[in-house]
Amino acid sequence: MQVAQSVDDLEMTVRRRGQRYLARIPQLGLYATGDSLSAAIAALEAKKQSLVDELTAADALDDVKISPPAPVEQMRPLPALGLFAAKGLIVVALVLFAVAYSRYVVQSEIERWSAYKFGAAFWENVETDIIRNAAPSNEMSEARRQRLFDAIHIIVERWRPFVREGTRLFSDQDDTPAPKP
Repeated sequence: MQVAQSVDDLEMTVRRRGQRYLARIPQLGLYATGDSLSAAIAALEAKKQSLVDELTAADALDDVKISPPAPVEQMRPLPALGLFAAKGLIVVALVLFAVAYSRYVVQSEIERWSAYKFGAAFWENVETDIIRNAAPSNEMSEARRQRLFDAIHIIVERWRPFVREGTRLFSDQDDTPAPKP
């Protein structure tokens, strides 16, 4: 490849950084800065010409290999689609796990409640308990019975004002005394 003919065809990029401009030719590794766009380009052209002059003087212009510019990386849709599919699968897996866990919890609650006997079996258990408690072998001593009655009377006396007030609040009768004539 002849460098002298292709040096003028190399790609040049210019970027602004703050108040200064940076011009470069990446294939040659040349960089130049300036306060304006034209100054940065002129400085880069001067460096490029100086390099060409030095290589020509050394008769080494043909020895320099200019690498082609790095291709611009194009976004390929297939990897992006694969990433989207992976994220979608993760979300679907989490939703399925949540549904399975909810089903397990609901099913265990249903089994727990079905363990209780309702209907005829329930009333049979109540009847059995009543008959067993009414048996003479389960008779309570008189002292214990009296202590239990005394405790019930104390509880009733403590709660009586609350029950009376609640009854008055929920009754349709007007309990306010009538004015005396």
